[in-house]
Amino acid sequence: MDVRDRSAAHGADGLRATAPPTKHEEARVGPWRHDRCSSRHPNTRRHRPSSTRSGPNTPLLLMRVFDLLHDHQRLLAKAALVPLEPEEAVRLEALGRLLRGDARRPRDRRVMPRIRCAQPVQLATPTGFLAGTLRDLSGGGFRIEASLALAPGATLGVHLEDGSRSYVFPARVVWARGPLAGVALAGMPQRDGLGVRAA
Repeated sequence: MDVRDRSAAHGADGLRATAPPTKHEEARVGPWRHDRCSSRHPNTRRHRPSSTRSGPNTPLLLMRVFDLLHDHQRLLAKAALVPLEPEEAVRLEALGRLLRGDARRPRDRRVMPRIRCAQPVQLATPTGFLAGTLRDLSGGGFRIEASLALAPGATLGVHLEDGSRSYVFPARVVWARGPLAGVALAGMPQRDGLGVRAA
């Protein structure tokens, strides 16, 4: 059994072997050199996860992000109407930092990385409902592919469901190119579902 087989034998995730190879293995793969930063044999390749493994954008993660966006937008909308309680102001500031992240350069316009997804949505426009797909999201808005072109400056409600919860995010169209549009979140959002108190 060569070093690759020995590494795979330590677990389904391909944990690295911690013991040096035998003389027979050394003759096949070369001399053992201990690395202080890693116990991996230098002639073995690092195990890469299978493409079938669940990616970072799982429904559970998306639901968590939608919850954070909902809470942040709700507090922003409330702050525009009445003064926030001290604990609400602290939470708003913390959520803002969490969603913004850290800009690599001071001139970065968007500091939160885009989270890619393919989430079905319904778009409530002044003329009716449109089908759409949420293609990615950040702390301040969404990129949406709509069944009909959206006009920049138009207001709409982005309705989506994820698991047992439903959300409505008021938004404004910032840009549009064909079926794709970028919308900025604006206004008091709504959330409903099992075990979740509606805003």
